[in-house]
Amino acid sequence: MSDSYPYPRDNMSEDTVTYTVGEYNTLRDRMLKAERLLADTEAERVLLPSMTDLARTVLRNRESQINAFEAELREAVTEGTIDSDLAVTFAEIFDLELSKTYNVTITGSWSGTVTVPLGLDIDDLDSEIICEYPTAGYSDFELDINENSLESEWTDR
Repeated sequence: MSDSYPYPRDNMSEDTVTYTVGEYNTLRDRMLKAERLLADTEAERVLLPSMTDLARTVLRNRESQINAFEAELREAVTEGTIDSDLAVTFAEIFDLELSKTYNVTITGSWSGTVTVPLGLDIDDLDSEIICEYPTAGYSDFELDINENSLESEWTDR
């Protein structure tokens, strides 16, 4: 066996490059590795769409399961059939925001004095009265108030 190979073997001319056996084997190994990588890349290119579709299907199924669980958890909270601490734990695990709705009736009474300029029609003040509902520093809840009635009685002092 000779200690060098002409490469390329076909169409030899004076431009032919001569490699040692080690260089030739290294070059051949690199070419084989490149061919395997190309084949693997092609296989991945062919398989990637089906793998992506499978991943999307699995994701949709998981989302559907989580949505169904969330709906059942909300229903259990509303009906009071689940311990609230357990519901909160589940909500934290699944990053859900649970809430409960209460009906509320607030009855209030205020008294005081109002000093107004002479000539002001006191009846005009009724339309200027605003009732505000402070939330005492809480920001994690919504307050939807329908003002059923607000009455005022004005008397001279």
